Amino acid sequence: MAERGRILLVKRDIEPYFGYWDIPGGFLEDGEHPEDGARREVLEEAGVEIELKGLIGVYVESYPGEEIVNTLTLAYAAAPLGEPRPGHETTAVRYFPANAIPEDLAFDHAKQTIKDWRAGRFSRE
Repeated sequence: MAERGRILLVKRDIEPYFGYWDIPGGFLEDGEHPEDGARREVLEEAGVEIELKGLIGVYVESYPGEEIVNTLTLAYAAAPLGEPRPGHETTAVRYFPANAIPEDLAFDHAKQTIKDWRAGRFSRE
C-alpha cells in the first residue's frame, strides 16, 4: 500500500520471519476473491481500510515452514482510507520512502513487489 511515494510495511509478530518488515497480506479464505482478501488482510494487519488502485504483479514463491507450500501472490497498489495501526499479527506499521526500504524484508515476493512498485509497474484501474 502506497501513499504519496511511500509504501506501508508491517513488522511481523509471527513466524516465519518474526520481527521482519513485510507488505500486509496473507492467505485467502475459502471462496474469497483475491481483492476482498487483500482488503481483509490489510485491515487485520495494518488496521486500515483501503481502496485498491491496480495490480502491481503476480509472484510465485515457496512459503517456508514444516511443510513447504507453493504460493501465488497477487500484489495490489492501494490507498489507505484512514490511519494505520498494528494488528494482531504485527507489532508496528510504518510508511517508508522508496529510497529507505529496510533490508530485513520477509519473503522474496515482498522484495520483488517493492522493486516493481519503485519502477511504476502496475496496471491502473
